[in-house]
Amino acid sequence: MVDDWGEEGGGAEATRDPVRGFIEEMKQDANRISELRDELENELLKIEGTLVNGKTENRIFNTTNICFCGSDANVMIGKMKNVAVSNGSACTAAIIEPSHVLTAMGLSDDEAFGSIRFSLGKFNSRAEIKEGLIIIQNTFSFQKVKDRT
Repeated sequence: MVDDWGEEGGGAEATRDPVRGFIEEMKQDANRISELRDELENELLKIEGTLVNGKTENRIFNTTNICFCGSDANVMIGKMKNVAVSNGSACTAAIIEPSHVLTAMGLSDDEAFGSIRFSLGKFNSRAEIKEGLIIIQNTFSFQKVKDRT
């Protein structure tokens, strides 16, 4: 008997093993990425004036959204070279609006404008997280000092 893959017998079994391996690899990646996200988040929360937007349990494993209270996320993002992040705002007819998702969660417009989404992937490393943290901390500290003057 020939199966759908054009092989004689055992085709389905031959397909199951790689699929099982792929699923196991995805689980391992999710655990590693979740640990990196938690490390990033914990370090960012040591910065005065930061908080996590949303719940910290039962959430997607690779993403966090941090509010840098009193800051302008667009300014911060513009100053953070080599750090790929998003503030989730949309520009419509030259009017910048806060994230509708964040405001629906109860954040004020100012809090939403000061929020940055961090998304991690399979190829992110602990060294990149540490490097990114230094850039983010310096950018936020610089903006806070500048705002006081």
